[in-house]
Amino acid sequence: MMKLELNQEAKQLIENVDSVLKSIRHFYNIPHIEQLNNGEHAFSFGAHPIKEHHVTFSPFNGGKAELRISYINSDFAKKITGLTPKQLGEKEDDLRRKEGNNTANTFQNTFKDTLDGFFESNAVRLAIDSYNKRIAFIVDIRVLDESVIKDISLILQNCNLLPNSQSTQHYNL
Repeated sequence: MMKLELNQEAKQLIENVDSVLKSIRHFYNIPHIEQLNNGEHAFSFGAHPIKEHHVTFSPFNGGKAELRISYINSDFAKKITGLTPKQLGEKEDDLRRKEGNNTANTFQNTFKDTLDGFFESNAVRLAIDSYNKRIAFIVDIRVLDESVIKDISLILQNCNLLPNSQSTQHYNL
């Protein structure tokens, strides 16, 4: 009988995914959650049945662990990028029409230095949904140090999830 074992790094990434999801569920109201069956250790969750947020460990390409938070508050997005999610989506659409898919697809990468300057860690990147005119922040959770946790907390405070309290207070992870 053959026994398969995960390497230590993979175990740590899975633990990070589980820990982040557990913390979010503890502090925020998550009425909809579903484990995805796609060969990854992944969960979709959210305030709506479409489960607009994701946390994932993928063993492919050396392994990754990410948290994707969508439905970012427009004012928060503008504070960071100088543009609202709608403006970002329209700009990406305009680039796609004028300069092609390659230019449009790399537009979101132009904000990397801005994000690194705003957030405490360099683990946050921007994803633009030009079809729905929304943005998401994707956080690399391979390393869960204090700066990454603070960044996740700040992003969660500026998305559509509601705290597990009747007050409007947001909680730090």
